[in-house]
Amino acid sequence: MYPMKKEEKEKDLVKQQFTRQAGAYTKGLFSDLKLLKKIVELSGVTQKDRVLDVACGGGFLALEFAKTAESVIGIDITPKMIESAELLKTGAGITNIKFRILDAGDIPYQIDSFDIVVCRFAFHHFPAPEKVLDEMARVSKRDVMLIDGISPEDDEQSRYLNEIEKIRDKSHVRLYKKSELKTMMKNAGLNPVKMTHLPVDQYLDEWIDRADPPEADRKVVEEMMSRGLKDDLCGLDVRFENGRIKFTYDTLTILARKGSSLQKV
Repeated sequence: MYPMKKEEKEKDLVKQQFTRQAGAYTKGLFSDLKLLKKIVELSGVTQKDRVLDVACGGGFLALEFAKTAESVIGIDITPKMIESAELLKTGAGITNIKFRILDAGDIPYQIDSFDIVVCRFAFHHFPAPEKVLDEMARVSKRDVMLIDGISPEDDEQSRYLNEIEKIRDKSHVRLYKKSELKTMMKNAGLNPVKMTHLPVDQYLDEWIDRADPPEADRKVVEEMMSRGLKDDLCGLDVRFENGRIKFTYDTLTILARKGSSLQKV
């Protein structure tokens, strides 16, 4: 049984945040063509594959998949993000892609409807991540691909990082450890066959700007991250570069398969 009242409240926070900051989430890291191409390459997508992009945001990854796949559907709970994705699609002139306003925890497609189901940089926003993974596995005939930042395995570092994230962005739920994601995958009947670490460097000021928190929260985040310059409190290699604070996210890409033997990855 999922705690629906809490879940719905957190979904509203996500919609509010991504409606307010839709523009910020359609550039930079999210539209990085090199990273997009790498993810599509790791997926092994072919011209015969049908792809579902869950929590597709501005549609950048869906569009990149559509350059190879037979067809792509991108879904997102936030209408403003789907609006941005539609504009991107129109500008690119790509026709084998559709976007829908849908909830990742209640995907209205039949079992085995897609060859690849992917979710990028959204898993830490889901109030019921296991439910979303169950849905992704249900509608996938073959592969599920998850791309997100991960927290350190150390409990204290993980706690500290997630505390910072929640202050910066109230819609944040949790960045998970690699070990936790592997367990969730297994529980959803998915067997990881490939894991790839893609480090992502970010400047602190730009990272905070993207979420646009109140000034008081911004100062708390800056102060908490600054502590990491001396002690590795959040496991992000916080450092000074070009007179600014910079850090590195450990972004993990997991390609998991239904019905295959569990591989040691």
